[in-house]
Amino acid sequence: MEACHESSWDKMHLLILLAITTGMRKAELSNLRWSDINFEKGLASLKDTKNGNPRINPIPSIAFDELKTSRQIGNGLIFFSPNNSEKPFDFRKQWYATLKRANINNLLFHDLRHTAASYLVMAGATLHEAWQILGHKSPLCQHTCRL
Repeated sequence: MEACHESSWDKMHLLILLAITTGMRKAELSNLRWSDINFEKGLASLKDTKNGNPRINPIPSIAFDELKTSRQIGNGLIFFSPNNSEKPFDFRKQWYATLKRANINNLLFHDLRHTAASYLVMAGATLHEAWQILGHKSPLCQHTCRL
């Protein structure tokens, strides 16, 4: 996580923290808006998901605290492009630079979902609960998720 703080993009740490603690997909994080966050309950409302079903994602306190410190007024994207605030930021360059600084090879952003799934199960969630939080329609991910 130290390499995230050294990123040229000031929101890299927040992005990675949300990814590994919530299990949100890259597209879900990229399209996340401030208006999607319930700051009273620590929840994110995901409307446009891969499986087409909206869901409510809990945000663990470690990520929620950082999200609150980055909070901005308005309904805009949390991770927006510096050239267009209505366009999601393409963070691939910063992602690969962060991996290089951390001496990590062959890690896909999607692998952070597997990490989140593992954390959920280690924290006591059942596989069914983990699948629901991650937005899977069926338990078939048991064979592909590294739990």
